[in-house]
Amino acid sequence: MSKPEVKTAKAFAPAGISSFFEICDTVNGKPIIDLELVGARGGGFGLQKGVWTQVTVEESKSSGITVFINGKSSASLRAKAVVNAPPALVPKPVPMGTSTLWSTITT
Repeated sequence: MSKPEVKTAKAFAPAGISSFFEICDTVNGKPIIDLELVGARGGGFGLQKGVWTQVTVEESKSSGITVFINGKSSASLRAKAVVNAPPALVPKPVPMGTSTLWSTITT
């Protein structure tokens, strides 16, 4: 009997400190209606410290989501909302030379 397939992905998100930040949600003083055109710009300092996130998916006879934060089971509603999000809302990587910039979901 073969072992069930287990898929794991791990990502690091470096911490940052903003020096300046501007919300860009208007053009010529008028609100931008198309939310895909709304954004922000700013600058700051990147830090070597950050957060590691790991996701593991494996076959199961039942379906469910278990969230662990710092090795302890958690009832994180945010994590479960992201996992259950419709595919159109799931962040997609955008190639940026040798690194990758991830799009984000705002709820």
